[in-house]
Amino acid sequence: LLTRNGVAVVTTAISPYRDARDECRRMIGRFVEVFVQAPPEVQAEAEARGGSTAAFGGGTDFAGLTDPYEPPTAPEVVVRGKAEPPEQTALRIVRRLEELGYLPRAGDPDEAMVRAQLKALQDR
Repeated sequence: LLTRNGVAVVTTAISPYRDARDECRRMIGRFVEVFVQAPPEVQAEAEARGGSTAAFGGGTDFAGLTDPYEPPTAPEVVVRGKAEPPEQTALRIVRRLEELGYLPRAGDPDEAMVRAQLKALQDR
């Protein structure tokens, strides 16, 4: 509903099955997949801190460790765990959104407004 009305939506999801992600891509249309590729030891570290399973009532299944995970075949952006600082990762994502035409590029008349909105989100 939001995307049909021109609203950008950002969400995080553990979507272990490629078919489900591909269906979302078909339904949404302007869909950008950011694949966070973390090695098992980073995933285990997150789990030890009460990662994703804590959010689902403390279950014991964890996508990629105890449950199967089907990595994406062609994500728009790949984030490689702790391989780069978060600020650099965010900049790569923003640059990709610019390349795809979802954000205005530097010098575009709408750029200042978008940058101010991103800054406001960062300051929260």
